[in-house]
Amino acid sequence: MDPLDGVVPRRLLQAAVDQGMIFVIFFVLLNVAVFTHDRVLLGVAFALLLVLPFAVHVLLASRSGRTPAMRLTGLRIVTTAGTSPRFGAYVIRWLLMVADGALFGLVGLVVILATRRRQRIGDIVAGTLVVREPAVREAATPVSAPADAAMPR
Repeated sequence: MDPLDGVVPRRLLQAAVDQGMIFVIFFVLLNVAVFTHDRVLLGVAFALLLVLPFAVHVLLASRSGRTPAMRLTGLRIVTTAGTSPRFGAYVIRWLLMVADGALFGLVGLVVILATRRRQRIGDIVAGTLVVREPAVREAATPVSAPADAAMPR
């Protein structure tokens, strides 16, 4: 299986889910702050709007090579050599989301569709790819029956 097959629709879903998750957290906190007239909570909501994207796209992704939505959609971030990216690559990818997100993400989508390895601007500059995980992972050891199942009764 080519790890780039089917990446584009999965990346679109992944982006929507990751951004949706961030928006829902912000929206819930914002509404609670507005209805309770809590200025501190309002400040926390807006601070999270700045911190959550970094946490999701850099901190969480750098730990496992995936954002939460990438885990759900079977995607992983790797270097162009196929290894795990360094922390700085995740920061570069995140910073360039501004360019990729221009015109409601149309710039990033066009770049992904135009590149052979389906990379957005952030991927090209950071030297990364988003690839599909193998559909079925081979087990390290074969599944066997319990030890007492083989014993005659």
